[in-house]
Amino acid sequence: MAVPAGTPALGVEQEPAKVMGREVKKMSSSHMKLNAKMLLFFLSRWRASYEDRLSEWLAAEAVVRQRDREQAAEAAANAAR
Repeated sequence: MAVPAGTPALGVEQEPAKVMGREVKKMSSSHMKLNAKMLLFFLSRWRASYEDRLSEWLAAEAVVRQRDREQAAEAAANAAR
């Protein structure tokens, strides 16, 4: 397979200012820290939301299982008569 002209060879490092042919702005360390804090905040909010939703589903699943057990016991009692 032919490699197009101008394509860097594998293992060749590109300038950090250009990635995939696009200009990349460098961020200050304070900006990166702010981005990291925001990411951690959103991840913690997402996790809390996920855990709340999961507990709701587990509670609903417990109700359904209990209902299924009761129906199975009732069906077995009716079959025994």
